Amino acid sequence: MLCPSVKSQRSFHSLSATYLRNRILGAFRSSTDPFVAAAASSIPADIVFANPTLQWLASVVANLADPSAVSNSSKTHAEEIEDMVAMYTKDLPTVKGKRPIDPSEGLVVVLTGSTGALGSHLLADLLADERVRKVYTLDRAEHVQERQQLAFEDRLLPLEMLRSDKLRALTVNAGRADLGLDTATLAEIKSNVTHVIHNAWKVDFNLSLSSFESNIASTRRLIDIVISCENAVRFFFTSSIASTISSDTKHPVPERVNEDPNTSAKFGYGASKYTAERIVAEAARAWSSSDWVPIIVKSSVAIGALPIWEEEVSWIPMDVTSASIVDALFSCSEKTPPEVINIVHPRPVSGQALFEDMKDALERDRLKFVSYEEWLAKIEALAAASKTEQDLQRIPALKTMGFLRALNTASGTLTFDTTNAQTLSQTLKNAKPLGKEDAARWVRYWRSRGMLD
Repeated sequence: MLCPSVKSQRSFHSLSATYLRNRILGAFRSSTDPFVAAAASSIPADIVFANPTLQWLASVVANLADPSAVSNSSKTHAEEIEDMVAMYTKDLPTVKGKRPIDPSEGLVVVLTGSTGALGSHLLADLLADERVRKVYTLDRAEHVQERQQLAFEDRLLPLEMLRSDKLRALTVNAGRADLGLDTATLAEIKSNVTHVIHNAWKVDFNLSLSSFESNIASTRRLIDIVISCENAVRFFFTSSIASTISSDTKHPVPERVNEDPNTSAKFGYGASKYTAERIVAEAARAWSSSDWVPIIVKSSVAIGALPIWEEEVSWIPMDVTSASIVDALFSCSEKTPPEVINIVHPRPVSGQALFEDMKDALERDRLKFVSYEEWLAKIEALAAASKTEQDLQRIPALKTMGFLRALNTASGTLTFDTTNAQTLSQTLKNAKPLGKEDAARWVRYWRSRGMLD
């Protein structure tokens, strides 16, 4: 039995969440109390995902039924983040006397999350680079070699790379301080590793911050291992623009960690990435030194309308992202790294032009453009109704309403300072602007994977 105040670490299936919400909705609508019946319209589509324990869900439902009877003692978004940062930066030691990294000896890299979209590209780039001597991949999944092979096949990466003598693929238990590694393997890593790329993260735009606590806790465990290494290890954390999505749009997002938690996204994924940024930054000071664009496109095909994207976008292809991180890896081996580098496209382009290019590639003449607000309203109207598993497959935007609201282009577009990133990476500095060929390639890929009919 699940304790009322403990969240399950298992994934909550979208259909199950929809079923539970519909039961709550039905109970409110059938109430003889007119105030409770009227409150049915206030039940958000993500009520189950946003409240992942029975205690929280019961409290929210009770508050909706009778706001005057429930004390307003819940923490603010910023307070929740600060509490989690404090919890996972407690007792960080100050570390000195580490062995300097000598790039001429070859880099030894630990990579987490090697079977995902970015992770598989990072693994391919690291294995292909002669300056890398060894790569340890740390993944939670069992049969990790098979998962890596499937990831390479899916991304059309050379499978022969996975037979490299440089690769050691390890399955870990992120819930343990030693990550579930045997004593000899852990000692080998601590003795040799020079760089860590922490890329593993759950991607789910429905969940609350607390549902990402296992990711945040494993980040601290990885930091603790790095602190105990013999070398002055460089630690790279792959964050997300969602961690700064609520920043002031009047100025570029700087290449440093923002101490204001209100600049992060209000949904759990972005907030968790921001929280981890803060933890990694605190640790660095202590050392004294399921993609949303295809979701929108597929859903747009289903409802017959694409959103008008009025702002510029700085999206960056996965291969460029991966190569830029590897560039930075080597550049930072020879100099003190900056606290943050913003790996976004240095040459933003018109978002509307890209969406028009995607429409051309889709070859759907009847697909019309509407304002983002109108497009979102169409999705929200569908989200308010009862949904089947078929609906969720056909219109995946129904599962990411909170994230889509945060993307509302009418609120302005963030720009990012990429000075440090371009200095460290020639790949990023020389990246070509996105255009029609990129849009056509995306659509071909989505079709090849059965995402588009």
